[in-house]
This record gives sequence, structure tokens and C-alpha cells, in this order.
Amino acid sequence: MVTKNRAEKEKNQKKTDEPLNADAVAPEASAAFESPEASKDVENKLLKELEGTQQQLKDAMASLKQAQENELLVRADVDNYRKRMEQEVQRSKTFIAQQIVESMLPVVDSLEAALDAAQGNDSVESGLKMTVKLFYDALEKYDVKVVTTDSVAFDPKCHEAMTAIEKDGVESGQIIQVIQKGFWLKDRLLRPARVIIAK
Repeated sequence: MVTKNRAEKEKNQKKTDEPLNADAVAPEASAAFESPEASKDVENKLLKELEGTQQQLKDAMASLKQAQENELLVRADVDNYRKRMEQEVQRSKTFIAQQIVESMLPVVDSLEAALDAAQGNDSVESGLKMTVKLFYDALEKYDVKVVTTDSVAFDPKCHEAMTAIEKDGVESGQIIQVIQKGFWLKDRLLRPARVIIAK
């Protein structure tokens, strides 16, 4: 049994020691080196494979470029949507603030009228002054400002002329008396100032 195994090993060893035959390993490669036509066929085959690979690469690059362009479009859409939503939220806040402020204006008008009527009565006057100041402080929190009327000419954008009268020493178009204060909410006119102007 041992002799039989040894004989097989020696036989296998002889096979591995024998030189390799190129035809047995790669008959096509051997034929290519032997025949110019076969060499040309192999070259054509390799060129076709190369062209196919180049086309695949070109297609992949085109797909990548398209994907990048699509990503840019999606990002732009998202950014535009975010900006629109921010503007919408800001408009909603301004609209709500406008409603609140407009509902407060008649109260301020009444308090100022009461303050004018209470002149001479120190305790009532001081209480009303404090209340009016609290209202103006509250309005300021909403970016509400009084329309300027002191030492300015009539401006139809923010003033409403109730009447015009002649007054010595005052130029025509100057505001000489405020009947009702006007108010701005940020850059929006809530109510024009009602005034009397000089002729």
C-alpha cells in the first residue's frame, strides 16, 4: 500500500516538472502570436471592449451630471419654499399685529381726549398720563410709531388735511394743528394723521 502511494507521488511529481506547453494553456493566445489575422482579431476584440467600456463611462458621467443638476434644482426649490414660508409667517404676524393695534387706537384716542379734559385736576391728570404712557409702550412693542406732525410740511402720504386756514407767520402747507394722531406699523400706514394746515 505504501509502495503504491509512493509511486503515485513520483508520477505526479514528474507531471509538475514537465515544461508547460503554451498551446495547452492558451491556444488562442498562441494562435494570435503565430498568425497576423488572429492577432488582428484579438486586437479588434480588445478595441471593441475598450469602446464599450468608454461608452459605459461616458453614460455614467452623463448620469452623474444629471443627478447633480437635479440635486441643485431640488435644493433651489427647497430654499425658495423656505423663503416663501418665512415671508408668509411674517405677513401673518404683521396682519395679526395690525388687527390688535387698530383695536387699541380708539382707546388711546379716548384716553388722550380725557387727558385734555382733565387738565387742572392733578390727580386725574397724572393717572391718565401714566395710562396713556403704558398704552404707547405696549404699541412700541409691536413697532408702532406715531406719524410725525411737529414742524413738518403736509405730506399726503401720511397726513390727512381736514381744513386749511390762514395763520400769520406760518408758511402755506405747514401743519398748524393735529386733530387726531396717525400711526405707522413698521413701514405700513395704519392711520393718517388728521391735521389742519396753513393756507
